[in-house]
Amino acid sequence: MSSSLSTSQKRISFMDFPNSKVLLVSRLDGTRGPLGVAKAVHSRLADKYGCKLEEFFDFADVFKLIAEIPFKYKGYTICIHQNGFRLPMAFCWLSKLDKKNRYFLVVHGVAAEERKYRPVLQRDLKLEPKLIREFPNLICVSEFERGVLKRLYGREHGITVIGNGVDLSSEISPRALLAKKRSSYPPVIITTGGYEECKGCDLALLVLSRFARETGTRPRLIVCGRDTAAVGSNRSLCERIAQEGNVELDYRGEISDKKELLKLYQEADFYAGLSRFDTFNVSVLEGAAACCVPIISSSCGAVGLFSDESAVCCDIEADGWEKEVAATMIRLCDDDAHYREIASAARFVAEANTWDAISEKYWDALTGRD
Repeated sequence: MSSSLSTSQKRISFMDFPNSKVLLVSRLDGTRGPLGVAKAVHSRLADKYGCKLEEFFDFADVFKLIAEIPFKYKGYTICIHQNGFRLPMAFCWLSKLDKKNRYFLVVHGVAAEERKYRPVLQRDLKLEPKLIREFPNLICVSEFERGVLKRLYGREHGITVIGNGVDLSSEISPRALLAKKRSSYPPVIITTGGYEECKGCDLALLVLSRFARETGTRPRLIVCGRDTAAVGSNRSLCERIAQEGNVELDYRGEISDKKELLKLYQEADFYAGLSRFDTFNVSVLEGAAACCVPIISSSCGAVGLFSDESAVCCDIEADGWEKEVAATMIRLCDDDAHYREIASAARFVAEANTWDAISEKYWDALTGRD
């Protein structure tokens, strides 16, 4: 395996816990997307239950691990976090030969849908149907994703749904944030998907343009995240909507400093997560946890955790949806009590879906304890 692992990672990966029969396999050289999810879940399961952990970085690592598993890990449940399609496909083939172990694949995205909004490799589009149909057991990150896999690939059996989680910062005082008066105009809204077309910054601006028109004020949208062609940037469209709609567009780029991001979250009066397609969209939970404000979310991914009492949920395919969302925002800006009720309920949703709680769900599913 790769020699670039840290000392602490090596110690966790290869310690022998005879009562543990779970092996977690993932590429952990990152902190965003599926890699960040894998890192959060793996660290907790390893710490609490002593389950084993193997990392891979390239094909050489994977082929070595595949050769070792039938002998080194007999009788294990093996859980792979999806990172592309070629490497998980190798484990799919192994599962057909190795009948002494159970195999799970965590599906973090659906390339056939995401290709509408960002570049996707043709080989991934060819591999995805076979992988989804043939992998023995799947873990979907939302009921929404489960429905997509059924619609596209007819997969219904062997699926467990376990959402993503969130860290609750010790630097946040929910009571103090929830006590803030929010009836002043104009509001500040934050979104963290950058200018990715899929993440819907332009949709948030359509709502705020309507808000500005109805109230005669100039709301401000803070945008954090990427702006590259690789993720399907629509920055020019966003800038045009903001200019024509009298919205202050405040682009901050990618922010790696957690304290800086936390400060921006706490400036906000609303969090907007209006993805066109997202199997989960963990940033919605992060917004609920860090902002302690009402969440405005589209009807995909993580929105399944929320209700009308804990978020402003909307169907971005419906006629006049932006007008309805703007009207709801205006009512909340005019009603402190109702505003705080929804903000408090959103924070409660985040508190019920911490990484500690989500990791327990993984353990239950992988050990058959559920």
